[in-house]
Amino acid sequence: MFKVPGPLLILFQPLVLLLLQQVLHLVVRWLAQGGLLLLVQMALLLLRPAALNVYNIANYYPVPIWRYTNGFTRKGAS
Repeated sequence: MFKVPGPLLILFQPLVLLLLQQVLHLVVRWLAQGGLLLLVQMALLLLRPAALNVYNIANYYPVPIWRYTNGFTRKGAS
């Protein structure tokens, strides 16, 4: 990291802290006013294709698992 001179740090630290506080306040207010719900909906929209893919695989291949094993699960499996 770069070295910040002492007087500059003392001069600008309250300003930087105030800006950070304001940004955090805005983010928290946005989340409280429905931003959290929006983020959850966006995450669900992104995850939905993967969930549908798993569901479709389960529907398209309704084959019992023991058909692919070598007889450990059921005796006499073809």
